[in-house]
Amino acid sequence: MALKRDLGCILEPPEVVHAIVVCDVRGELICAQLKQALHSAKIEAQLERSLHAVDTATQDENNRKLRLQMMLLEDENEDLHDQLLQEEDWARRLEQGQDDALSRVYELESEGERLANELSRATRELDMTKVVPQ
Repeated sequence: MALKRDLGCILEPPEVVHAIVVCDVRGELICAQLKQALHSAKIEAQLERSLHAVDTATQDENNRKLRLQMMLLEDENEDLHDQLLQEEDWARRLEQGQDDALSRVYELESEGERLANELSRATRELDMTKVVPQ
């Protein structure tokens, strides 16, 4: 009677009871296999999610490394740009100093020529005063 209640049906002949019991055992076996397959599928899905999460984390880490490298390169670029500005300013000051020095050289050469001419004139005048008899 309990078997009838468990199976949810009314069975009269013993052959039918035996067939249902065999079917029920096979059904339980199939059910166990289905449960195992479902469990395996769940584990595979979890594995896929875990692998995807690892891939995403790896990609994020690589992106962070690239952003850091880019920031370091930008910082280095700014430093080099500042250095370039300083070097250009230094070069301008050197050029200005060179221009000032050349201007001073030209002034001194002109002054030297003027003084040489004046000395020659003064020497000639002195020579002329000595030559004139009194």
